[in-house]
Amino acid sequence: MFSLSTTVILSRTASTLVTPTVEVQYTLGNLPEGLPSGTGIYASISGALPEQIAALPGISPETLDLSADYFQFI
Repeated sequence: MFSLSTTVILSRTASTLVTPTVEVQYTLGNLPEGLPSGTGIYASISGALPEQIAALPGISPETLDLSADYFQFI
């Protein structure tokens, strides 16, 4: 279970054998319909739709801030 004392580590870049290293943008939003209520962490690269990469059930997106120290970017 996620708590605000937990650190979530996110990479600022993504790279695969097929694509060069690119900057990743993160957003917070509600989890999709059919999942428990909570926050989804979404990642996207330029020109692509956001992809859900994590779920924080039971935590409202309005209570989180990507610039807070419980999110760490590497």
